[in-house]
Amino acid sequence: MHQDDTSGVMAIEACVSLTFFMIIMYALYSMVTLFSAQSIIGHALSESCQSLALENYSTSKSDGAWSVSQVPVSLVKLFTTSPERNDLFTTDETIAKADQNTVQDLSKTRFAAFLGGSEENADAILKALGVQEGLEGMDFSKTGVNGSDLTMSVTYKIALLIRADAFHLGEFTTTQSVCSRLWGSSD
Repeated sequence: MHQDDTSGVMAIEACVSLTFFMIIMYALYSMVTLFSAQSIIGHALSESCQSLALENYSTSKSDGAWSVSQVPVSLVKLFTTSPERNDLFTTDETIAKADQNTVQDLSKTRFAAFLGGSEENADAILKALGVQEGLEGMDFSKTGVNGSDLTMSVTYKIALLIRADAFHLGEFTTTQSVCSRLWGSSD
């Protein structure tokens, strides 16, 4: 074999191997993005569940004489960096006595508050993480109070950068759940 017979083989090998290398790198980057999204969502879910489980504290200590929304803004300024009260972080509902739909709505609102500070910011963050339909794509239907525990469960679809619709690859449906004991429960 002469040198003239092999004159393009290296270029073809480089193109083929570079293509496979790029596919593998995109797949790895997609997996890192997926795990990062699950971590961020899991943290916001955990914080919002603990926060809602403590809502019974304010209602039990006030004996119904006052509500969280009656706390003066000047007092809120002492303990927060925000000059205004964010009603996404407070509720006058008693979670243990609320119906299933109310618990789910409060959970979604509190989750958005911990994730982005507002529903608009949370929606933008979720879309940037690849969650399909953003905040609207988050399903909180399995969230509820069971005895003295609040269980928040969210199901969502997340899309990866590399997709192969013919093989149903690149879109994952995942569920994350957390549980917190309600304040004042005797169990």
